[in-house]
Amino acid sequence: MAVPRFSFKAGRALIQDGTRTVLDTAAKSFNAVPGAVITINPFTLSYPDFNNKSYRYLWGRGTIPGDAFNRAYEICRSLAKVNQEETTLPNIDLGALPLGTDFLETRVNLTRTITPAASWGSISPSEPGLYAWPSEIIQGQWMQLIGNSMIAERGDNWARLFEIVIVSQLDGTGEVIAKRAVLRRRQTVGALGFETGQIEAKANVASGASSPQLREGDGNHCSFVNSYNYASTYIGVLEITPCSYRSGP
Repeated sequence: MAVPRFSFKAGRALIQDGTRTVLDTAAKSFNAVPGAVITINPFTLSYPDFNNKSYRYLWGRGTIPGDAFNRAYEICRSLAKVNQEETTLPNIDLGALPLGTDFLETRVNLTRTITPAASWGSISPSEPGLYAWPSEIIQGQWMQLIGNSMIAERGDNWARLFEIVIVSQLDGTGEVIAKRAVLRRRQTVGALGFETGQIEAKANVASGASSPQLREGDGNHCSFVNSYNYASTYIGVLEITPCSYRSGP
């Protein structure tokens, strides 16, 4: 086992254990600034309805096996769908930071107050099990934001995220004259979109070789209107602790 080496030169204290540096006073360290903590209570984290909603239409036709009247049937089912989207929501200012702030330590305690309707548990209409609208937030408990960011909600091919960032304000010479904490939010849906629930289902039976028409575009078709509202809101407390680096003792 290597014996730790200690050296002191030009105001720098250095302790090394083999190749491992145990202490180096010339290295950067950081200081939290508890007196400058920003506490926002209530803090609201919200996401609007998705911008591009549509539907998927399913249709089938056949005759009833063994039916004495040779009756035919048609069925239709329309599913709510959300299409591809990349939306960056407006920034929200959270307050002033000390000018020397280099990074932030943040934590939240949130509870969802507006929840979208339950969604399909499977993309297959033959397996229509519903599941509660997903959330990555442990509601009612303090959560540390690693990297000051978090995916708030996500599912198959979509996600909503947020982050707390430092925004610097510059003067005419490019000098930083102020720093502020800002909330950024984004919601994204992949190229294939995702399906969320059933809009309507119908089945018609008639005598003879034909039945009432339920194909897409026919007068008696299933509804195409996706009236699902996917807006989501959390309310709670946000705590932001400004921190700064320093070099040397």
